[in-house]
Amino acid sequence: MVRIHSGSLKGKKIFFPKGKLRVTQDKIRKALFDIIGKEVKAKIIADLFAGSGSLGITALSYGAKEVHFVEKDKKVYQYLKRNINGLLNCYAYLMDVFIFLKKTDKKFDLIFLDPPYFKNYYERALELIKERDLLNKKGMIVIESYKNFDFKDLGFKTIKEKIYGDTKITILGGEE
Repeated sequence: MVRIHSGSLKGKKIFFPKGKLRVTQDKIRKALFDIIGKEVKAKIIADLFAGSGSLGITALSYGAKEVHFVEKDKKVYQYLKRNINGLLNCYAYLMDVFIFLKKTDKKFDLIFLDPPYFKNYYERALELIKERDLLNKKGMIVIESYKNFDFKDLGFKTIKEKIYGDTKITILGGEE
């Protein structure tokens, strides 16, 4: 279990199945929201590969207008549903992220992209986001990845990168 560290939902517990997913560490989530927290208020957000929903729920705590959570694992999805139960403006989708990206007609101000490490999901997701024009003009994509991953030459400009141990947070925005 982890907790939301600040905002209107400070102290809210986030539950997740043990050993089933990699949850964004509290210190990384706090550092990330220290950077982007002011950018979240009144924004429409996609939490892709949502897992427990900790990133999207933290965004809600910072005043996000609505959050769309996408998770394909049924067991993990049940935890996600439990974690967002009672919260307003949350939409949970039990489906593959790539199907969601191909079918959605929403444009997002902020997209969290936190797939399993060591899979070719980053490039595929970024290609679909660009191809389908799913990011608003001044929008951002926040990627959590292994520290050695590189996201240059994928059609977005790098705004900031920060490494925490083996984890890298990359913030992309607009087209290159």
